[in-house]
Amino acid sequence: MQDMVQLAIYGRMLEVTKPGCQFAGVVEYYLPGFQEVKISRGDLDKLFQDLVDPVLKELFGQSPSAAISTTKPATASSQPHSVKEGVAKQIVSAYAHFKLPVEVVSVIDAPQIFRFNIKPGPGVKVTSLANRAEDLQVALSLSEPPLVKAAKGYVVLDIPKPQSETVPLEKFLKGPDFATQASKVSFPVGLDVEGKPLLVDLSNPNTCHGLIAGTSGSGKSELLKSIVASLIANNKVSSLRLAIVDPKILTFTGVNGSPFLAQPVIVDVQASIALLKAAVEEMDQRYQRLAAEGQTSLKERWDAGMTDIPYFILIFDEFADLILSDRNSKKDFEELVVRIAAKGRAAGIHLLLATQRPDRNIVTGLIKANLPLKICLRVTSGTNSQIVLDEPGAESLLGRGDLLCDAGRGIVRAQSYFIPQDKFLKLCLNP
Repeated sequence: MQDMVQLAIYGRMLEVTKPGCQFAGVVEYYLPGFQEVKISRGDLDKLFQDLVDPVLKELFGQSPSAAISTTKPATASSQPHSVKEGVAKQIVSAYAHFKLPVEVVSVIDAPQIFRFNIKPGPGVKVTSLANRAEDLQVALSLSEPPLVKAAKGYVVLDIPKPQSETVPLEKFLKGPDFATQASKVSFPVGLDVEGKPLLVDLSNPNTCHGLIAGTSGSGKSELLKSIVASLIANNKVSSLRLAIVDPKILTFTGVNGSPFLAQPVIVDVQASIALLKAAVEEMDQRYQRLAAEGQTSLKERWDAGMTDIPYFILIFDEFADLILSDRNSKKDFEELVVRIAAKGRAAGIHLLLATQRPDRNIVTGLIKANLPLKICLRVTSGTNSQIVLDEPGAESLLGRGDLLCDAGRGIVRAQSYFIPQDKFLKLCLNP
């Protein structure tokens, strides 16, 4: 039995250092005569769970898998080097089978992924590498095909880490990037693959209004909460007003009573249309005042020290209900969105529209064309990704805040920030 337990431990260690490989075993005895005992992978797993797991839990005070495979040093690289090295060899070997020579130049350790920067061999096309994504999925035992795309000087290949990391918003709020934000309406979308906050400024014409898409479980609601929390932390009540539309009711439960809200959270379709109409009226009034004062935008006015007009941000956690409710509501919604999108930036009025149904019936051409900032979390198909970002890829994301963002400088992969519900409500209600 002792020999079999040792074999179970060796098998588990090999599976950790060589992801995608699965091991069985054979124990040979020579006295009093030759005897061969075969042990299946299932038997090895059962021995490990029954006899080794309890000991590891007692020693390390955590799950045995974490104790063996994801113990983290206090460095930027949180996974054992041997794991990354093993995966790199598997990638090179897998492509070599299809006569596609590649070289792994470097590896970046991001919160949810390892990003392998690959140099294709002479004559190897990027499309040839991308077309083998499903073959890599099989070779590396991945649940989804990896994201493979061209970058400057190499091809990037993103592989999920054995255990993902949460990126706390609190760390950003206490860091130097928060203190040096460009404007009152800038916020972090997430932490990019390089480990830097991906910042967006709504006062910038390239990112003044945003479209956010992601299926159930993608982390869309958590992203919206982190955006709201960032904006509140960056402002006083006098400098920011928020209007939130939450037809699902659950995402922004408890925030009514926040001094930043222009009105209680809206859950009704007709009230949403009324909100947009009121925003258009206020936008027109602000334009008249800016013109009378000789100012070209609210940001310019703020920079000049005139801070009595707050920024106004409208957040829709799900706008599909407005599109699908009836033809008149869809027409009104599109017309109002286009008007605000066209003139809202100068008046300090901004839109963030989110949906878990990014198909052509919801994200119409008018809506997409007028929302320059695109954030796409995991979606169900390449077609959905194409609708939001003009290219596939978001269907291969991992969920839980893994996203692709187009802020006018090309598509960037990032991990959204997370704020616990209790801290979120405390920030909203007691800024």
